[in-house]
Amino acid sequence: MWRSRLSDDPELRRRNPVLVHAGPGAAVKALASEAAGDVAARVRHLTGVRVWHTLDLDNYRAADTVRAYFEDEYLPPPDGVRWHSHAVSSAFGLLGHHLGTRLLAEEKAGSGAARPATGYLLVQHLATPDMVLDLHGDGGFPKYGEDPGSGLFTQDGNPRFPSVTDDPAEAIDPTFYTKSPATAPAMSGIVRARGGGGMVVSRHECVALYERVRALVAPSGVHLPADPARLREWSLVMAVTGTLLAVERGLVEADEVVVHCSGSYTADDFTPLPPAALRTVGGVADVADALHTAAAA
Repeated sequence: MWRSRLSDDPELRRRNPVLVHAGPGAAVKALASEAAGDVAARVRHLTGVRVWHTLDLDNYRAADTVRAYFEDEYLPPPDGVRWHSHAVSSAFGLLGHHLGTRLLAEEKAGSGAARPATGYLLVQHLATPDMVLDLHGDGGFPKYGEDPGSGLFTQDGNPRFPSVTDDPAEAIDPTFYTKSPATAPAMSGIVRARGGGGMVVSRHECVALYERVRALVAPSGVHLPADPARLREWSLVMAVTGTLLAVERGLVEADEVVVHCSGSYTADDFTPLPPAALRTVGGVADVADALHTAAAA
């Protein structure tokens, strides 16, 4: 979490509490969902302040339609096939992009303009590969064998999974924590209808291709640190690595691939929040207290 005026100013800190929970990401999401129900209703009744539950899918889907409209204006689709690659946990961003392409197609239906061929490449890590497994379930999670000489784990039975990894259950980035996402069937249906696929990458692969990825994104104004240990958001590196490996393994059936970057920052880009700006919560009652305090006049 980043330090800013919201955390440094006492009144703004009260109005914008940062709550931390010792459980996994899924537990945090469950707490937020619970608080968005009866707790939010009570807060509104007592203070007139409405609680906005940002994890509602429509919040993402509506905002991410902008991706499709930006693409249409500034990066017009080619005559051939274009895929969109994105590191995903639940693929909210790509569901929004898909909605945008549908809205654009409806707007242009009367002009006679052809609908561009658009596919999606979903990139995940080994800790939560559920969307790739839903899409390509026939292959299943591969069986890794340990190389006693290097200590690495390897497999060559499924090209959509890492050939080499330090740990078959590793998490490259903690923000990709969702298991069995409810969005998987919808996204799989879109990919099967429009083209695309899924890739799972390992940190070992990301580091092996890091200099190549760094050189590829630099012309776009994204400057990755020389030392990958300084990265605090691996989304872009995961997406580009997965795309490069999918191309090399003959899994991309497109004329070009647009990589979506949902985040890329380093330890040098921010100052962490001070402990005084954090409030530990153990359950929904603690969340309710924090919301009431924040909403109070």
